[in-house]
Formats: sequence, C-alpha cells, structure tokens
Amino acid sequence: MFRTLLGWSPLVAGLRYLPVGVAMFVGARVAGGLTVRLGPRRATVLFTAIGAAGLLGLAPVLWGGGSLVAIAGPVIAFGFGTAAAFTPLTVSATAGVHSSRAGVAAGVLNTVRQTSGAAGLAALTAVVTIVASSGDSDPRAALAHGYSVAFAVCAGCVVLAGVVAALAMPRTGASEVGDG
Repeated sequence: MFRTLLGWSPLVAGLRYLPVGVAMFVGARVAGGLTVRLGPRRATVLFTAIGAAGLLGLAPVLWGGGSLVAIAGPVIAFGFGTAAAFTPLTVSATAGVHSSRAGVAAGVLNTVRQTSGAAGLAALTAVVTIVASSGDSDPRAALAHGYSVAFAVCAGCVVLAGVVAALAMPRTGASEVGDG
C-alpha cells in the first residue's frame, strides 16, 4: 500500500513498518499486566478502542500523502491496541475450560482468529477495489480513497468488537483472572 501510494522502495516500506512490529511487541508485553489489573472485559474494550483509533487515524492520513510522521502515530496505536487485545480475549475464551481441554480451546480460538483475519482481509481488499474503481480518474487518488474507506470500515469493525466485548464478555473482576 505505502509503496504504491507513496512511492517507497521495498526496503524503505519494510523499515517504515517496523514501528508497527515494535508497537505490537510492546502491546503484547503490557497486555498481561493490564488484563490482570482491569479484567479481561475492560482490557479488551480499552485495547480495541486504541486499535480502532489507530485505524481511523490512518484513513485521512492517506489523503494527505502520508508522511512518515503523520503515519507513525496511527500505526503505533493500531499495532499496540490490536496486539494487546489478543491477551484478554484469549484469557476470557479459555478461562472456564478444563485443563484437559485447554489445548483444544486454544486451537479453536487460533483457528477462528486466523480464518477471520483471512476473511477480513479479503473483504477489505474488495472494499478497496470497489471504492477505487468507482472514484477519481487519478489512479493514486482513487487507491488512496479506497484504502481510506477500508481503514475506516476496519476501524468500525474493531469498535464493534469492543462493543460486543463490553456487552458479552463476563464481568469478572481482576482478581478472578486465572481462576477456573
């Protein structure tokens, strides 16, 4: 995406994705302690809100040419929030499972996670294609518009996940994490 829209070389594009990886690492490291302190439901809501803010922040940045400085904040928020959200979701999904079934539960969770990611990517690619093909005659502007809409749609999906977590996840206290 950044190579096409901004003309970055493969090396530069790869290096500029590095903040996402670092943010994901930090998010994954911080998530455990915050999940214990806040409880899985509140931690999931917090982390999905951070991830959605990052995605929503990327949408308008692409219209303006997407300088590295403008992109850094949103991609860091996206990486941190989405990676951190996996921990409380995993804790909640496996909390009530008997230890003899923990492997099966984790396997099902990871299968659903991977399948959902692939389906989501396919759907968002379709959004980019549809929006880009029905818009501006300038190919870069049309593609930027398509990606902006796709990021906004993705942000909406992450917000919806946070709302579902707030309404459907057990209201366990932080002291109950790990009991079961």
